[in-house]
Amino acid sequence: MRLAVSHHHSILSLKALESEICQKAANLTAAECEWLLMVAEFDRRDGWHESGCTSAAAWLAWQLSMEKRIAYDKLRVGHALHRYPQFADAMAAGVLSYAKVRALAARRADAAVAMAEHAIATSDQPANPDDRYLRHPLSQPRLTRARR
Repeated sequence: MRLAVSHHHSILSLKALESEICQKAANLTAAECEWLLMVAEFDRRDGWHESGCTSAAAWLAWQLSMEKRIAYDKLRVGHALHRYPQFADAMAAGVLSYAKVRALAARRADAAVAMAEHAIATSDQPANPDDRYLRHPLSQPRLTRARR
């Protein structure tokens, strides 16, 4: 089965292709932001309750075939976007990615806001996956002790 891929991408210059990739990623991020806010609102209204599920995460896992752990992360980020409108604005504009908002949501409120402000202020710079100030402690590689 062949995917319906636009031929016009093959004739774009690399610079134009790069620009198109970044723009599409920002559009996906904005759409994900809206979806996460909807999921958080669904949870706040207990929309999952009538289905017989025990939580919004269980409902998401069931309805969207996602792991419960992922569903909890989505809910946590959605609620953080609601709590911190500056996160939602930045994600909707494609400035903060889901991964960055997820990392920020795991922090204390004051630290998260300060880190978000820094991330937004430096958003014209390419995203660096090794930004230590946005890494979740559990995502960092484990250090092993040297053998004696």
